[in-house]
Amino acid sequence: MRSPFSKAASIFFNPETLLPFLIGSIFLAVLGSAVWEVLFSLVTDLNDKNALAAAIQLAIGSLLIFLLSVLLFARGLKQLEPETLADARTPIKHRGLILLVSREEPCRVAIQHHADRLERCWLLHSDQTKAMAVAIADTYSGNRISFKLIHVNDIYDPMEFFQHIRRIYGQLPTGWTPQQVMADYTGMTAHGSVGMVLASLSPKAPLQYTPVNPNCSNESMTPIEIALRSSVKSAKR
Repeated sequence: MRSPFSKAASIFFNPETLLPFLIGSIFLAVLGSAVWEVLFSLVTDLNDKNALAAAIQLAIGSLLIFLLSVLLFARGLKQLEPETLADARTPIKHRGLILLVSREEPCRVAIQHHADRLERCWLLHSDQTKAMAVAIADTYSGNRISFKLIHVNDIYDPMEFFQHIRRIYGQLPTGWTPQQVMADYTGMTAHGSVGMVLASLSPKAPLQYTPVNPNCSNESMTPIEIALRSSVKSAKR
């Protein structure tokens, strides 16, 4: 986690904020000098109208430039603010579905949610959950849904999950796009979820999770599609 000092330094030394800050500082000093000249002229020499007028004009000009610098500095800060777009909603029906098999209930709920349009489902399983994956495929394969079982050797290796899922996206049926395949990162291990999410970032494929009912741990609720993108607006050069 970045320290407050490093965050402040990165903002201060950014070209979008540093230049307006320096200009504003210079003309703030000029403004102070001009105000002093006005006060000095009023006290010492009221007859020197030209000097007084010049000092007033200098003060007004410096004030305007200082205000402009403040506006530019504020604009630079705004452009550096992180922009986070988060969206959570019930997913639309998809033609394809990728599941991590560890519990039957969330898999069943996810399949039923997409069943009206679902044509193909990929089940990633381990040695311990192979029988469960077979049972799930046998239960729903009669509903025009074709299943493919994919064995995961190391459930603690996120890169193995990553490679399996990227291979799925790369070998989709003709005419399909990754955007038509929903990846559900519920189940198995956290490493599996990480691998699935990473694989779904590029190409941008939809993600969902199937939450547990907080009132009943044995029941799963309607899947939730997650879209989260964080970026920092970069300065135009």
